[in-house]
Amino acid sequence: EQVSPMLGIAWTEQGLPYEDKVNELFLRIREIESFMQHRKMSGDFAFVVVLVGYLRMLYYLSGHPRVAVLVGTVMNAADDLAHFLFCAAVAASVLAFLGTWLLATDPALGVHFKDVATTLFTMSLLLFMEPMGESADEVS
Repeated sequence: EQVSPMLGIAWTEQGLPYEDKVNELFLRIREIESFMQHRKMSGDFAFVVVLVGYLRMLYYLSGHPRVAVLVGTVMNAADDLAHFLFCAAVAASVLAFLGTWLLATDPALGVHFKDVATTLFTMSLLLFMEPMGESADEVS
């Protein structure tokens, strides 16, 4: 009853066949999926636009003598940073595989490699993050 006003489907109307009501429901679901796909594509496009803007900013900053030192340092370190990130990703994948292999042996649990890798990544990020609204001294 709460979903009916939101989707605009007259479920309680007697004159409309049930099949038409179900078809209308799936039409609305397709519209929602289309909207969500459009929103994701728009978000991906916005990400690319911001990334290109950032790279242009780095390029323009390299014209200033003092800032060019920073940009040059980042450009020189990019190869080493990419290599480190690749090695870290391989190491994390191996750890996630081992965690899946050793700890998630029961298929009834429904634990998959993706779940373990996501948990490992989240836990790794939390090591570097401070709790929201609290400093390290306040946490006991």
